[in-house]
Amino acid sequence: MVRVVLKHLNGPRAAQADVLEIDLRNEVVLGQAGAALLRLASPGGDRGGSWQARIIPVEGSGQRFVLVDLDSPAGIYVNRKRVADAVLLRPGDIIQLGEQGTELEFSLEAQAP
Repeated sequence: MVRVVLKHLNGPRAAQADVLEIDLRNEVVLGQAGAALLRLASPGGDRGGSWQARIIPVEGSGQRFVLVDLDSPAGIYVNRKRVADAVLLRPGDIIQLGEQGTELEFSLEAQAP
């Protein structure tokens, strides 16, 4: 298990963090649907898309993850650049849901053995 930390940088949950324990065979789905591991409001309050992005562990890497846009209408950004393909995430990267949307700082938290 790995702990993925997504710290909210803006919006109603600013300065709060979600700590998600992830089995390296699973993924984190970001979106509005009830089944999303991390439920987030869409940019501008639009309820158009249920899934916005997913964070997927890189197989065999231990603690490396990629972010993939799930064709969200508002787009997904990493460090202010729109994502078109899978992007390797590094601790401190800022994930943004839409140009004016929710910003999350990605990091990993060490777990005790």
